[in-house]
Amino acid sequence: MARWPAPEHKFVDAITVQWYFHPVTPLLRRWRSLEIVFTDYAPYLWNAALSGCCSQSRRSQAPALQELTLIYRANDDTKQFCLFAGIAPRLRTVTIDGVRLTWLPSLFGNLTFLDYTHHGFSVEHQAVHDVISMLEISSRLVELRILFPPKQRPPPPTRSQPVTRRVILRFLKHLHLRVEGSDIPFELAHLMTLVFTPSLTSLRLIDVDHRHPAFPSLKSFFYVCAITPSLRFLRIEYGWYDPRMMSSILSALPHLRQVIVRRSHMPDQVHNLTSRDRKGHRTRELFHPHEPPYIVQACPNREHPRHKHPNDAIHVRLPVL
Repeated sequence: MARWPAPEHKFVDAITVQWYFHPVTPLLRRWRSLEIVFTDYAPYLWNAALSGCCSQSRRSQAPALQELTLIYRANDDTKQFCLFAGIAPRLRTVTIDGVRLTWLPSLFGNLTFLDYTHHGFSVEHQAVHDVISMLEISSRLVELRILFPPKQRPPPPTRSQPVTRRVILRFLKHLHLRVEGSDIPFELAHLMTLVFTPSLTSLRLIDVDHRHPAFPSLKSFFYVCAITPSLRFLRIEYGWYDPRMMSSILSALPHLRQVIVRRSHMPDQVHNLTSRDRKGHRTRELFHPHEPPYIVQACPNREHPRHKHPNDAIHVRLPVL
C-alpha cells in the first residue's frame, strides 16, 4: 500500500493539491483505496483534490474502489460533490468528515462500514433528515460510527418539520455514538429514535472530550432512545456514564455479557455479567452501591430537548492500484 505524506509544517494550498493528484488521476479506474486527510485550513482544498473524480465520464468511474477516506474538519466550503460518475460498486468502507457528498445507491448502497462525522452545513431537523436519507441507501451496514460535532458558527435552521421517517438497519452489529462538547446534541438523540437495529450486538458510547460529569441530557437520551435487547457488549465512557442509570439499562438487556466503563482518573472497569448480575440490587452493588437508581424508560415518541453548544499540513494516501 503506497503512502504519500507531504513534508511536515509545509503550507499546502489548492494548487499544491492539484499538483499532487495530477499524475494519479488518469489511473482512477484502477484505484482500490483512496485516503485524503487535510489537517489545516486552506480554501478550495476539496475542489482541488476531488475535481478529477467528479466528471460524468466513464474515466471517472471507480469500479475497483473498496475503501474511501475523506477528512477535512476545517472545511468551510458547502459545495456538494458527486464522486466517480456515480459508479463504485465494490465500495465497502467509508470514512467521511468535513465534506458534503451526493449519496447515491450506485456509490454507497453496498457499504458495510461507515464512519460519518456530520459536516455541519445543516443542523437540527435538516441534519437528521440528511443522515436518515443516507442510512436508507446504506442499509446493509454492519458497523456505523457517527458524530455531530459542535460548530462555532452554526448555520440557521432550514427545516422546521421534525423527521418521522424511520430506517431499519437489519445487518448492523456494531454502533459507535460519539459526542464532542458539553452535551449530547439534539441531532444525535433524535436520529437514534428513528433507527431500528434488530441485530445490534455491540454499542460504544464515546465521549471524545473525556468529560467528568455526566451529560446533562443523559437521562432524557435513554428515555427516548430504546436500546436493542439483542445487545451483548456495552462500552460507556466519561460523560455517558451515570451509575444511577445502570440498573435500569442492564435490566432491559437480557443478552448483555460484558460492560466496560471508562471514567476519569480510573482504570477501565470490565464487568463480565451473569444473569444474577443483571438483577437490580446486584447491578447497584457492581456500579455504585451508595446511590439510588434512576428509572430509565424507552419512549420513542417523545422529543429530545434541544441543546446549545457554546494550518499547514496534508496527509494523502495514494490510491492503491
